[in-house]
Amino acid sequence: MTVKINADTSDGLKFVSDTSGVIDLQSNGVTSVKINSLGTSRKLKVYKGGGDELVLQSNAPDASGNMRKIELEGENVIFSTGASGGTSTTQNMLLDSNGNLKFNSGYGSAVTAYGVRAWVNFNGSGTPAARASGGVSSIGDRGTGKFTVNLSVTTPDVNGAVVATSSNNDTASSSEKTNVTAAQNSTSALYINLRDSSSNSQKDDAYINVVYLR
Repeated sequence: MTVKINADTSDGLKFVSDTSGVIDLQSNGVTSVKINSLGTSRKLKVYKGGGDELVLQSNAPDASGNMRKIELEGENVIFSTGASGGTSTTQNMLLDSNGNLKFNSGYGSAVTAYGVRAWVNFNGSGTPAARASGGVSSIGDRGTGKFTVNLSVTTPDVNGAVVATSSNNDTASSSEKTNVTAAQNSTSALYINLRDSSSNSQKDDAYINVVYLR
């Protein structure tokens, strides 16, 4: 049982009371909102009816006169702003039914964001050692100027974009002569190669940065 507050179409407002700690807000016997208490946790469930959508909206406009809204529309989650009382809104962020995250961030409209899946800053002089990283499990040494960046996740294919830079040191006066090439070798590994542009020989550098996008 639950505590039921029902707006009945025949008898008006009806109450059913118990000690379950659960409250149902109903319209003609159909639950629209359920407030559930389980130990120390609290849950609020809003049930969708027909073709309606759930809208959570600020109760006052911001400094620009806009209302902030979060909408659950079908399988989409939409974060938007719009003029108070108006029907026109600007989508600031959208999580669509395919799992794509879209956001505006000054672009002009909400478009799909393609995130950095992995990155690393590592020392390639001597035994390769990562200074800091994300999505990377280890750095392999394939010989002078040849490195393997092993990913901690398996990618869906080998068609990602790999960007790499290299530097001899971290000073402004550093004179760079290194050509860097980067490619995805497998669904879990990136190949990074360094070559001296003057002698055309493989070389190691102290500061190597790699970013992988997919």
